[in-house]
This record gives sequence, C-alpha cells and structure tokens, in this order.
Amino acid sequence: MSRARTSLAQGRAASSPTAGRARTFFNHLISLQNHLLAGDTASIASTDRPALNNDEENLLYHISNNGALQTRLDAAGTLADASSTALDKQISKRADADLTDTLVKLNQAQYAYQAALQSGASIMKTSLLDYLR
Repeated sequence: MSRARTSLAQGRAASSPTAGRARTFFNHLISLQNHLLAGDTASIASTDRPALNNDEENLLYHISNNGALQTRLDAAGTLADASSTALDKQISKRADADLTDTLVKLNQAQYAYQAALQSGASIMKTSLLDYLR
C-alpha cells in the first residue's frame, strides 16, 4: 500500500502533494454537496464551481501527463524489442553455422585426408625394384 493511502487510512495527513490535491478535490465535492443540500446557489456559483473547474483542469493535466509518459514508455519498449531482435539476428548470423555447408566442407576434408593417406601408403609399398622393372 502506498504511503499516501496508508496515511489517509490511518487518519493522518498525507505527505505527498498528490494526496493533498485529492483530499482538496474531495473536500470541494463535499462542499458542493453541502451547498446543494442547503440550497445555497450563491456559494455554489462563487466558490464550488471555480474550485471544481480548477480540480478538473488539474485532473486533465495529470491524465495527459500520464498518457504522454505511457506513450514514451511504449515507444521505448518497441525500440528495445527491435534492438533485441536485430542483435539476435547479428549473433545468429555470426555464431551459427550453416549445416549443409559445414557437412560439405567436412566431407571434402575427409576425402582429401583419405586420398593423402592412400597415396602415402602406395608410395611406401613401392621399392627400388619396382622402379627398375
């Protein structure tokens, strides 16, 4: 539970400015209710309406700030996802081996090695007498 909620729930004054504005907003609504019940239209026009208009502007200001912040966070998240995908592709491109290409190169190396061994073995079998014939 946030500090402002805990303070309000325990009946103490909240220390955050947002909690103070919320308390003021609710006080303005309570004042409007009291003036409506009393039929005091002059107080409604002179104090309650301007106070509630200011509260409305304050609320709209904070809603728009939250929307702008959410948009920036969404854009940052999208950019982070794109960067992560690009990085994964680069890592894959440099680290992963093409299986078919690797197998072809392995087979070529094996054939070359076997050919070298066979030619070496055939040279070892020949003697000086084989050359004299």
